[in-house]
Amino acid sequence: MSQEHNDSQVHPELESIIEEAEANLIGDIMESVSEDFRSIEKHMWEQFGDPDGVASAFGVTILADNMGDAMDKVRETEGQVVTLNKPDDIDTDEGGLLGIEHLASHGDMYAMLFSRELIVKLIKNEPVGLIVRVGGFGSEVAATEDVRPSEASDAKDVVVTAMCTNAGVYAIIRNAKTGELIGESNTSYDNVKNGESKMIDAMMASFMAPSLMRDMFDQLKDEESE
Repeated sequence: MSQEHNDSQVHPELESIIEEAEANLIGDIMESVSEDFRSIEKHMWEQFGDPDGVASAFGVTILADNMGDAMDKVRETEGQVVTLNKPDDIDTDEGGLLGIEHLASHGDMYAMLFSRELIVKLIKNEPVGLIVRVGGFGSEVAATEDVRPSEASDAKDVVVTAMCTNAGVYAIIRNAKTGELIGESNTSYDNVKNGESKMIDAMMASFMAPSLMRDMFDQLKDEESE
């Protein structure tokens, strides 16, 4: 009897238990990052308000994962900083600090996401997250009326702030005029459906491009050294 078959007989539910444990871990990470993202988005809304047709991209870096280092970083960092909602399983002092750096702005979000300027900065800085903030139109009835959100009877100006990380994607929508929170979502990569959101697809491609390029470069170096 093979070892694989034997394991299955001893514990036929082993695979489902592992999958459930992985799902729970991913869920904990997603919720932890969601709390950080809410703080970042709130800070950006209060500082920038309505983007007024200009899309902006920001890189997210972890400046410190404990409060002692965080206080030092606050003193020396000129850019924006946000308190880090540190996962409980990191064995350090509670708290930490996230750095938020402006990377690019453009009137066309897709041109910005695939611009040389942004890709080079993502390669150089290696952020743990990419945030895009852009204005647009929101509607709850556009689909039923079979029109674009901007042409719907309940069309409203909105601000969409979305973040892409190695774990998943997160988004918060606000009313551009009142600042009211309209919606919030977070989706792990396993559940992201390609083609469902053109914006998210473009963000993921832009965020993942540097790591793919580094992998290709490393592979070429390995081949040359053989």
